[in-house]
Amino acid sequence: MKTTLIIIGLFFSILSYGQINMSETEKGILKEIISQSNVSLKESPLKELQKTTPERFHGFISQLIATKDKPKKILEIKYLQRPTHEELIFWYVVREFHYNNSEPDSVKKTENEIIEWIIADTIDERWLLDNYYYRISGRLKFLFNKADLSNYDFKINELGFKNETEKAIFFFFMINSCGQGLSVMSFTGKGNPNSLIKRLPKINGKEYYYYISFEYPDFDWIGYKKTESYNTRHLGNYYNVLLNHLSLLLENEQKEEAKALFSNSILSKPELYKFSSSQDTLIKLYEDWK
Repeated sequence: MKTTLIIIGLFFSILSYGQINMSETEKGILKEIISQSNVSLKESPLKELQKTTPERFHGFISQLIATKDKPKKILEIKYLQRPTHEELIFWYVVREFHYNNSEPDSVKKTENEIIEWIIADTIDERWLLDNYYYRISGRLKFLFNKADLSNYDFKINELGFKNETEKAIFFFFMINSCGQGLSVMSFTGKGNPNSLIKRLPKINGKEYYYYISFEYPDFDWIGYKKTESYNTRHLGNYYNVLLNHLSLLLENEQKEEAKALFSNSILSKPELYKFSSSQDTLIKLYEDWK
């Protein structure tokens, strides 16, 4: 009987983990904070709100400010590390407010309805985490357009993630954001590929492509009215980054660098090719270079 009660207790503990309690006053404060998320920092009262609102909102407001402040601010550990569960919930409200604005008036929810749903529901933590890093990665993308991040090291194991899935979610947004420049350069043929490649950040002290910890279970991810495989979307995009990197190296006759990229990255992991839209290209590359 005791064992049964423990199991039931654990079940309800897990079930309710996505739930938080908020007073009506706090819901109003949350709406006011989010209303400032699209306003220029110079015009937004976010910093004043941080001084006057309950402490539970302070971290969330700091994160919002960081996405609007000087781009390098987003590289501070306190914004890269795993947020609290409550902060992730607040960011999910931001997401749903945004999606709700795109709906026709006939199906729009009120802001109160959205908040009530999110704080009462049990939302997959992987979705919560994905949403947070999506929201802040735009600032990193903007920063990398000009900045040299080669001396910056994303130490994933020190950012408080619970498992390999969470680490991969972080990795995809950080590297795919920077790697978009490789895609543009490969497509247009313009720019200096060596310069761009050398500006890429490190992961756990090594070149980004050494990170190969993607053996976690795939899962369904829900975007705006669309459900898809998380790995097909994000691991597939990462394969595009690697293939564009490889292509630029070969075009510049950097064959040794190209072989190092292939050998040390998931380009040499055929078990993951199924997540890429370039599966045929990857198979041919593997057969030629294995």
